[in-house]
Amino acid sequence: MKSGKQPGAPGGESRPSSRARTPDRNFSIQPSMGEGEPSDFTAIASDAAASLTEDLRAAAKTMSRAVKDQAADLASGVGQELSKTAENQKTKGVETIQGFARAITSAADELEGQSPGVARSIRTAAQTVESFSNNLSGRSIDELLKASGDFAKSQPLLFVGMSVAAGFALARFLKSSAESASPASKDAGTLVGS
Repeated sequence: MKSGKQPGAPGGESRPSSRARTPDRNFSIQPSMGEGEPSDFTAIASDAAASLTEDLRAAAKTMSRAVKDQAADLASGVGQELSKTAENQKTKGVETIQGFARAITSAADELEGQSPGVARSIRTAAQTVESFSNNLSGRSIDELLKASGDFAKSQPLLFVGMSVAAGFALARFLKSSAESASPASKDAGTLVGS
């Protein structure tokens, strides 16, 4: 059935010559990303978005953990520094109280000849103050805070009264310390100014 004639030649096939012959393939006008249905691409895109979301969540959790760890390290360092400072202040306070107890004992010694009964009472007070300073030096800051909190709960009025008295005593002590330091600084200022 094949004839030796060419298409478009006289007596050949009757197809128009302007059309080229194409192989039998199914062509689509829509752009394609490969084989498969459009729903497959939607699933792939959805999976990619889910994977990206999981990665972002994991990164956010990691970042959050890192920030929390850094904050905990900072807080721990600050806490340790505060604890050291409080311990140093406690030591200075104990030394001050012991000095106060020595001063009371010295006053009792001076009063011994004039008033032995008053001297004994003052010596007892000095021993109480000395015992208090030894009690303070033997405890940690945490123990002292807990004990003061317990005392404040059990005896609130007494605690407030003692706090006010301690505040007055501290203010008086600081004022007398400042007054004794002032003449030396005034003398130094006049020497520098002359």
